[in-house]
Amino acid sequence: MTAPDDPSSPPHTPGGLISAALGQLAAILRGELALARAEVSQAAGRAGAGLGLLVMAILMGIVALNLAAVALVAAVVHAGLPPHWANLVVCGGFFIAATLFAVVGLRALRSAGFVPDRALRGLQRDAETIADTMKSSSKEG
Repeated sequence: MTAPDDPSSPPHTPGGLISAALGQLAAILRGELALARAEVSQAAGRAGAGLGLLVMAILMGIVALNLAAVALVAAVVHAGLPPHWANLVVCGGFFIAATLFAVVGLRALRSAGFVPDRALRGLQRDAETIADTMKSSSKEG
């Protein structure tokens, strides 16, 4: 058993108890913060690896698309068109496809509605309510 004079004995005053509780709370929060940092750094590492793999996939997809275009030009030349016209036909086809993808993608982005309209309307109503409350309280006072 510890003696009452012992500094390692638990504090028995209300201030000492509050101080000890706050110290333990701070220690718990520091531990939780360290855990959160570790989790975030681990997730960032996984995200970085995933992003690197995605970049490699995109680069390989571009190379594959280039090879497909060359094969398509060769097929059109084999069908009897001169090489310069075959290149122009394949390029035109890719340009039309790219334009269609861009138009459809832009329409999808516009309709997605990235602006949080409902939240903004709610904030505007809240601001109006606060302003009305302030006006009515200033008239009464």
